[in-house]
Amino acid sequence: MPQALHIAVPDYYKQDREAETFSEFTDLFTPKEGPLGLWALESLQELASSDSSALLRDRQIRQMLRDHEERLPNGRVRRHALRVKREHEVFYIDRQRHVTRISDATWCKNVITDIGATAMLKNTWYASGSQIAIFNQIAITTDEASTTLTTNTGTSAITTLSVAALPKAYGTGLTMTIGYGTGTTQTVTLNGNASAGATSITVNSFTPSIDYPAGTFLVPIPLVTDNPSSLGGTSAYSGAITSGHFAYSGTGAGSRQVIIDNTFNTSTTAGSYRGTYTTNANPVASGSTGSHLIHNAKTIDSTTSLLITETLKV
Repeated sequence: MPQALHIAVPDYYKQDREAETFSEFTDLFTPKEGPLGLWALESLQELASSDSSALLRDRQIRQMLRDHEERLPNGRVRRHALRVKREHEVFYIDRQRHVTRISDATWCKNVITDIGATAMLKNTWYASGSQIAIFNQIAITTDEASTTLTTNTGTSAITTLSVAALPKAYGTGLTMTIGYGTGTTQTVTLNGNASAGATSITVNSFTPSIDYPAGTFLVPIPLVTDNPSSLGGTSAYSGAITSGHFAYSGTGAGSRQVIIDNTFNTSTTAGSYRGTYTTNANPVASGSTGSHLIHNAKTIDSTTSLLITETLKV
């Protein structure tokens, strides 16, 4: 596992076994109410060239890389990405054999928006032709209100939370998960508007089940009705993801899946990204997003990129 792993799917903590990899994690779940989208957001830190070269020279790793190559009918070799664990660290070797260290990861679940669900139906069952442009892009944005606590909550009933400055304004009624990424979570509801930059928010009275410490994630819950007309803050787009980044497998209800991956590399505009969409438009416009997730902040800068992997199961 990465050095810091946040699992933001409460049902995971009800399982009788732990997952060592994201693949093992997705295997624990089957869809219950329509398509299920599970995501891995992994922060990749650049390595010194000497460290990268040393890993690639390792005999065991070289054999693993050969085992993950696919011989095509035309005689060419297709390389596949690989994660390699060394002691307490996990490294990611991409298709071009570039090596990075996975420093932080979040495993989470999206919502399929009403627009996305309707698009699935129209593109499968309709009088003629494809009706909706396919959602073949990923968009990330800094414009979400994910934050962290700055003081402990205690365990008595409270109506106020002290937080790191909100990146975005939100209105009363917003629901948020306190304890996001852990096995102990509660849902809190904003009671009053909160402006961007606010360091204190008012919520409906609740009693914390534990003394949530400073640094605990507080993350808004996305809705199936989400339909942004544009993305505020800083945003970045994958562009149309190519066919080599879609892997289809499985038979039988709950086991049919597609795995989609994309890396936002260090040339992406730097920022702390908190929201992710699948979309069929760049820039995002009304009616163009098929799924949405809000998560803890993921930094992209000159030394850290972001690898996104989505597993969609039906």
